[in-house]
Amino acid sequence: LNKAIELKPKFAEAHYARGFIRLILREWKEAKSDLIASKNAGLDIIASFHRYNKSIADLEQKIGISLPEDIAAMLTKNEN
Repeated sequence: LNKAIELKPKFAEAHYARGFIRLILREWKEAKSDLIASKNAGLDIIASFHRYNKSIADLEQKIGISLPEDIAAMLTKNEN
C-alpha cells in the first residue's frame, strides 16, 4: 500500500486500506490521516466501511478494540 500511494498519491482505495489496517494496529493518528486522505481523494469512506462492517460496534467486537470517538464519527456520519 505504501508503494501504491507513493506511485499514485491520490489512490483513494489504497489510503483507505492502509488506514483500516492502521486502525487495527491502533495507530490512531496515522489511521485518521489515511482516512482523511482517502475521503479527500473522493472515496465515500462511510460506504467503504459499511461494505465489510455492520457497525462500529460490530468492528470493535470483532477486533477487540474501541475506536477513538473522532474516527468512529468519520465512519458513521457525514462531516461537513
